[in-house]
Amino acid sequence: MIKDKTPFVSVIVIVLNMEATIGSCLSALKKLNYPEDKYEIIVVDGGSTDNTLQVIKQFDVKLFSEASGIRGSARNYGINKAKGSIMAFIDADCDANREWLRLHVDDHLAHPDVGAVGGGIIHKLPKEGKFTSLIIADNETEFSVVSRMRYVSTIPTCNASFKKSVLNRVGLFNEKLHIGEDTEICHRIVSCGYKILFDPEASIIHRSVAEFWTNSDIHKLAASFVNGGMVYFAIERAQSKQKYRLPLNAFVVLCLFLPILLIRGLRILYKTRYIMSVRTLRQVPYLLFGSFFWTWGYFKEAKRFLR
Repeated sequence: MIKDKTPFVSVIVIVLNMEATIGSCLSALKKLNYPEDKYEIIVVDGGSTDNTLQVIKQFDVKLFSEASGIRGSARNYGINKAKGSIMAFIDADCDANREWLRLHVDDHLAHPDVGAVGGGIIHKLPKEGKFTSLIIADNETEFSVVSRMRYVSTIPTCNASFKKSVLNRVGLFNEKLHIGEDTEICHRIVSCGYKILFDPEASIIHRSVAEFWTNSDIHKLAASFVNGGMVYFAIERAQSKQKYRLPLNAFVVLCLFLPILLIRGLRILYKTRYIMSVRTLRQVPYLLFGSFFWTWGYFKEAKRFLR
């Protein structure tokens, strides 16, 4: 008798007040081209006050509540309730293509040295809301479906999967992080000697940017970049083998801020190479906006440790 070697996968969705998109997300997950008895869908609700729970209950999924309001904690709650050998994550505002899970699993099986796999992201953008382009250009253009399969240093958890054995070794998500928890865990995975593979064909459609980020949300957008810079500094400090302290006065900040801002801006432009176009070049002012607040966050976190 031939033993079925198809791995069991736990698909985890964390959600909070997403009644507009969670139904579409779960409907797509129910139609995946993967054996029905070889995957489970786990939804972790963070205390929704709209009709999100009513929508979820229309589907045959495992529903749990985790009221911390922190994404890192919610993801861990789902992992602890899961029984799969692979943990797949998709956000509540995303729709997976029919081959999404199969491609993630195939990549894990074909690459034993890979600890995590990320997939392509297709954004549904509105005509209005110029700052929506900034989020795409800054964070996820390198994960475009038109880019190539390759090893990367980090992946967004709106479309990611992890070997459970790897998570057991490197540890779960940082439960103090509501933003940047994916970046932080990816750094630990790479530091432990594993690789992270990006497969553009394992794609999802991401809708939240189109629905929730508009020009009127500029303060939220700035705050997200500040938090991103803070997380990045914390990761650098945790991984740094050099224990030094630097006088952080106005002169030092002025000398370091502009070079780091320039490096950040150039790095973002490099990330957009897969979708470089006239439209991308028009986003430069918004890229500079994001880079400025990211660098601000970097030094904001630095002030806690440098003097």
